Amino acid sequence: MMLDREKKVHRPERLKGYDYSSPGCYFVTFNTKTRGEPILCNLETAREAEASLVGPDPLVRPFPQQAPSLQQEFSCVLTQAGEVLQTLIERIPAVYCNAGVDCYVIMPDHVHLLIWIWGASQERMEVPGRNGLTRGSGPTKKASLPQVIRALKSLSSKRVGYPLWQGRYYDHIIRSQEELQGARQYIQNNPLMWVLSKE
Repeated sequence: MMLDREKKVHRPERLKGYDYSSPGCYFVTFNTKTRGEPILCNLETAREAEASLVGPDPLVRPFPQQAPSLQQEFSCVLTQAGEVLQTLIERIPAVYCNAGVDCYVIMPDHVHLLIWIWGASQERMEVPGRNGLTRGSGPTKKASLPQVIRALKSLSSKRVGYPLWQGRYYDHIIRSQEELQGARQYIQNNPLMWVLSKE
């Protein structure tokens, strides 16, 4: 049997038979419709930033042992779409009683997130916040991972006034502490790797 190399083959979007409302941590990536364009933010090297006005530090959620050299290598300036997305990501624990964000990074044409979905006995657990720990209590709305991602994508597109996202997204179920640490490190290093790949 000959393969048609022109035909695109897509893997299934979700793990077949898996309940994405199950408690756990999920690594998620979704892309803008236009890849390679700075739709969400502009990343600049330190040399480029010296010649221009720069915005906030890179939008990586704080980590206990964040590498001090990471923020010295580049700066990040969010676009309007990036600011909308950041606000929506930060509001996840305020909207859903069983979901929280461990860490995330907004890149020029995609976003990486680590999202926790908790079970009934875990709903009040503490989650990392920009200014220390915040409690996941208050909201009563429950959601599965696909519902959270669908809301992020649809609300951000609606607020900016045009479709931002590709239809699909990538997810990986985190199954061990080692995978969790690896995903955190990947998210933390992603802006620097982007900048280095452009030099």
